Amino acid sequence: MYETRRVQHRIVSGFINIVADSHYLPAFWAHPELGGPFPGLVLIHEWWGLTAHMRTQVRRFAELGFYVVAPDLFDGQTAQNADQGLALQRQLGEAGPPRVGAALRALETHHRCNGKMAVIGWQLGGELAFHAAMHRTDLKAVIAFYARPDDYLVMMPADETPILAFYGEHDPTASPKMIERLRAALAQSPGKGQVIVYPGATTGFFNDDLPTYNAQAAADAWAKMLDFLHQHLEVDISSKGGA
Repeated sequence: MYETRRVQHRIVSGFINIVADSHYLPAFWAHPELGGPFPGLVLIHEWWGLTAHMRTQVRRFAELGFYVVAPDLFDGQTAQNADQGLALQRQLGEAGPPRVGAALRALETHHRCNGKMAVIGWQLGGELAFHAAMHRTDLKAVIAFYARPDDYLVMMPADETPILAFYGEHDPTASPKMIERLRAALAQSPGKGQVIVYPGATTGFFNDDLPTYNAQAAADAWAKMLDFLHQHLEVDISSKGGA
């Protein structure tokens, strides 16, 4: 998707292996061919796995001047339905945060990354994004889509990482009561944060591979994500910035 009002970089993309403790973690990354250093983004996929949709998001962000990596939490496996997705999520268990940490280390130590880091996650990935916000001090921003915040609400009032959270009005995991609790927790936090709820949308509204895709909500969320990253990573991604 061409962004007429923003810098467009020629990019390199492909599958890589990240060194994670005593093994290699498969991942997909993309980055501008020239220039830098650039801010780093770790994208965390849904329970569908590292699908073509997720790889497209990696490329989209790279075209706008980010160094981006999406760790493959499921080691090449993808889900074709919700039951398979739930099984893969359960199979992952507690391995998610260490894998996200390995992806962050790979970017932070890269010579073309400027050390300004953010994490963006969807559903399962959104929960891992919340976890990263609560347990790390090196993140400039965290963005979570349709993620359960329950395990982190008690910790959020002390959290210093700015958080942007997206939900659909009809998300079965996001009751109005839960949304208000999340807003209240973020309002108390030093990092503050924002919760955006899209009328008529539900879980998966950002994913154009799913029947729940909502083009209007997805476009608005994309624009708000870029503004949020621009603010907190202090990067000029407007067309006036040049590259």
